[in-house]
Amino acid sequence: MRTLIFAALMTMLTPAAHAAAPSATSLTAGTTFEEYAGSATVGIGAVDTDSTLFYIDEKTVGGLESWFIFSDAATPSRVAATLQFDQPIVAVYTTRAGLDATTPIYGADSVSYGSIPFSGLEGADTLTWAAGSKTLTLEWGVIDPGDHIRVITAVPEPGTLALLTAGMLAVGWLARRRIG
Repeated sequence: MRTLIFAALMTMLTPAAHAAAPSATSLTAGTTFEEYAGSATVGIGAVDTDSTLFYIDEKTVGGLESWFIFSDAATPSRVAATLQFDQPIVAVYTTRAGLDATTPIYGADSVSYGSIPFSGLEGADTLTWAAGSKTLTLEWGVIDPGDHIRVITAVPEPGTLALLTAGMLAVGWLARRRIG
């Protein structure tokens, strides 16, 4: 009985799995790829930051993690990037309807999301990815209100080392209890 209680306690104390932030392995010269830390509503053209491709680390739900990727330049521009995720891509939402439908599920509580007819991607924007791949390539013509996608990735499995440590602690605890 004590073993089960200890194992349950160790499982609860094992940190939840979380994917690392995506990285840009190639990016238009002069453009940065960074986490969005502003307070402007995203998706409506209110960010207005030139030469920046942003990501938002959204919610993890049911073994899936969401990343909102967007560019909202004050002046028309082009951005091309290859983004690398540390877990396989499961889905990508590129339309206003897809973004609106998934925001209540995956949207970050600390971010204000807007919805206008032109959110998502426009017809000339390109996006390449394959289910199960960890790479996404984009080439966007960014005009107000910007370009927006939501990338859903798998969540990493709990670390083997953490589980091994928990098991070793449980065995040590039991051995000590039996000796003492």
